[in-house]
Amino acid sequence: MSGLVIGIDGGGSKTLAWLADATFSYGAAPLGVGEAGPSNPQSVGWETALENMGRAVDTAFLAAGYSPCKIAAACVAMAGSDRENARHRLNEWSAGRELAERFLPVHDAAALLAAGTPDGYGVAIISGTGSLAFGRSESGKTARSGGWGYLFGDEGSGYAVAIAGLRAVASAADGRTAATLLTDRFLQELAIASPTEMVQSVYARQEDRTWLSSLSQIVVSAANDGDAVARSILEAAADALAEQVTAVTRTLGMDAEKYPLAIGGGLLVQVASLRERLITRLQQHKSHPDPVTVVSHPVAGAVILARNLVTAAEAANSAD
Repeated sequence: MSGLVIGIDGGGSKTLAWLADATFSYGAAPLGVGEAGPSNPQSVGWETALENMGRAVDTAFLAAGYSPCKIAAACVAMAGSDRENARHRLNEWSAGRELAERFLPVHDAAALLAAGTPDGYGVAIISGTGSLAFGRSESGKTARSGGWGYLFGDEGSGYAVAIAGLRAVASAADGRTAATLLTDRFLQELAIASPTEMVQSVYARQEDRTWLSSLSQIVVSAANDGDAVARSILEAAADALAEQVTAVTRTLGMDAEKYPLAIGGGLLVQVASLRERLITRLQQHKSHPDPVTVVSHPVAGAVILARNLVTAAEAANSAD
């Protein structure tokens, strides 16, 4: 169907697909929405990732009252999809199921930027399971900071916050640092009696980074209840995210001017205090985010990028 486009947000916790017409704009309702399990291949592997993307797409068609068919354009937003191997896998998947006439795989921050900035340029900052800042200047130059993964990156992410919380509990149990509300909160969440049991409880699920990242909400809760240790963890997370944003604006030459800032990822979207700390730190760095947009549905950005593929093709045909 030449008038339809689809955007897919392949996340670490779930996959969303929005089917829309080619006139879609941010804030508009999609024709159909599909949801499936996680599709970050680093977490679940490529086979499961592609299965869940296909399931989300099929469900979106069904919700719109259509049978799955080849449409005008599609965009998949997924962490790491700007790497050659990932692009190859995604292109093969799209071609194999005859998804669309035009297909674009992008990393998740590119979709967030498209959804959360008025004209498609500025900076996007993500803090969810992982973290990443990505920017595009008015001239089209791009830059990124972060996105190095959980082993030696993802500073300021939900995963990093959760691990910092667990470390704080272990340190307090050793007597190396002060007592913290985090101890009782983690013991309750993990259904264990003492911090020493965390070794078995957490290491048994260490491969489940989505679950580990979800433990960041324990730190958020303790910080909201006044725990100094938890607050310091969130402050450090905001500082790390601010560093990523300022690295991007400096590279793009936007550090002395106002720039649109799109905010996404479960941790940043859900925790107002973290966003406020981030903006404060940016302002202290003489950085000027304006406007600031919190994007609850970055999948809308994938739809916009798919729509742009159609618009560009129509413009090219007109020129010919």
